[in-house]
Amino acid sequence: MLKQLVTPDAVAIVSGHARIDSGLAIRELGYQTVSLEAMLADSYRWMKDEGMLAA
Repeated sequence: MLKQLVTPDAVAIVSGHARIDSGLAIRELGYQTVSLEAMLADSYRWMKDEGMLAA
């Protein structure tokens, strides 16, 4: 018998359109949201600095 690696519930969670409230993280941890463009630029810069991307 094969072990089921991904359940139907897991698929529903990752493929759905969930809305997440960041209010608690903002209040308790000082989390700050950034634009998608800023997040992608920061991720690209980090990956390049870590040698994960070709120059």
